[in-house]
Amino acid sequence: MASESDKYWIHGAYSRWGNLKAPFFHEKDIPAPNALRDAVLKIVMGTPDPLKIDGMGGSKHITSKIAIVGTSTSDDADINFTFAQVGAEKSTI
Repeated sequence: MASESDKYWIHGAYSRWGNLKAPFFHEKDIPAPNALRDAVLKIVMGTPDPLKIDGMGGSKHITSKIAIVGTSTSDDADINFTFAQVGAEKSTI
C-alpha cells in the first residue's frame, strides 16, 4: 500500500457525454511522454485489471481512453490533443 508521501495530486477533469467518457489532463500537469507517464496513466485507469475496480477505466477498450490536451505550437491549431488508449486486460498504453 502506498504511503501518503508516495501520493500526489494531478489536476484533471472527467468528462462524459453520449457513449464517450474519459479523464482529460493538461500536458503540463502530467509527466512528459515516457515510462513514468505510461505508469501514471495506467494507475489512473486501473489497468491491467479487466474490471478496473481501482481506476476510472472500463472493462472494454472503448471505455478505457484518456485525453491529453495542451497549447499548440502550430499556427494553424489552438490545441494539441493526444489520445491514449489503455489496455483493458493487458498493461499497455
